[in-house]
Amino acid sequence: MSTPILVIDGLIHVLRRKKDNRDTFMVKVERKLEFHANSFTTILGPSGCGKTTLLTLLGLLRGAQQVTLFQFNDGKKIYNLTELWSSSGGKRKIEQLRQKHIGFALQNGELLESLTVGENIAVPMRLNGIPKNTCNERVEQLLADFELCEHDKKSRFADRWVNGLSGGESQRVQLARAIAHLPDIVFVDEPTSALNRDLARGALQLLRKNAKTVVMITHDTVLANEFSDRVITMKPQGETGVIDKDEHVGQPIKLVILRDDAVYRPKLEEDFTKPVSDEESAGVFNYFFKLLEPEDGKGNFYRFGTNEGEEVGWIEKKFVERWKTVQPQSTERNNNISKIGSSE
Repeated sequence: MSTPILVIDGLIHVLRRKKDNRDTFMVKVERKLEFHANSFTTILGPSGCGKTTLLTLLGLLRGAQQVTLFQFNDGKKIYNLTELWSSSGGKRKIEQLRQKHIGFALQNGELLESLTVGENIAVPMRLNGIPKNTCNERVEQLLADFELCEHDKKSRFADRWVNGLSGGESQRVQLARAIAHLPDIVFVDEPTSALNRDLARGALQLLRKNAKTVVMITHDTVLANEFSDRVITMKPQGETGVIDKDEHVGQPIKLVILRDDAVYRPKLEEDFTKPVSDEESAGVFNYFFKLLEPEDGKGNFYRFGTNEGEEVGWIEKKFVERWKTVQPQSTERNNNISKIGSSE
């Protein structure tokens, strides 16, 4: 499997009341969390269990008080975030990583009222030195993608002031701003709470198209199961929020099988398989299916099926070289990167 974009382990972070500096809540991560490219992770859990605190720590919006391992991979270098947060010049590098590689749409991430809709969306692009004309083109593209347009067509939605937007419009503008600069990883907190089901699905599809990796907090388990390939569940233990479960869930995947005879597929048709390449062994196949269960109770097999949920077989875990979410939109993202001049 490829090197993850973000890794954290051994986290302890205590929230304190400002008025008397007393401890109020602790967030703990006692098992390693890795976030890979082309993944969509949802964090679930009851209110007050530390989900937003964890999200802001992962997104480099605040420094962790105690952490064993904390790394960020920008595609060229792996940064030790613990060292950066504690060094005098490291915080500037943190800001640069956050500015270029990370996008946010947080519950308290209000739009800037002194700027128009278009100017708000363009902020992360302008901060990254993208030319104004290119920014304007990207803004118009995103407004169209998020179905934000004036009905009378006599004025531009991009020129509207944000204090006149509805809750759903404001939420979509925030999401457009989060992905405008095509970040490597996007953190979103309840991104569809003000949207109807169709708009919510469209918004999450756009997140998948425009960001390599998405980490989302939501209470909407239907959307979580529909879009996520991984679900992290948090729970409170007294005054501490901890990771209860970290599970891979059903999403279209590609399994690269090292030995074809390791696959039990009673319903598998030949047209579901194809060799990886002519140079490689004929026993190596790509399988594009939905992973129905990450593994069996003993951890020896994957069970997989069609996107409709029909089981087609089992594969011994030891013969799987790698698996990842299929991202058919990745070509579009790469084209957009070329347009706005962002570097991988």
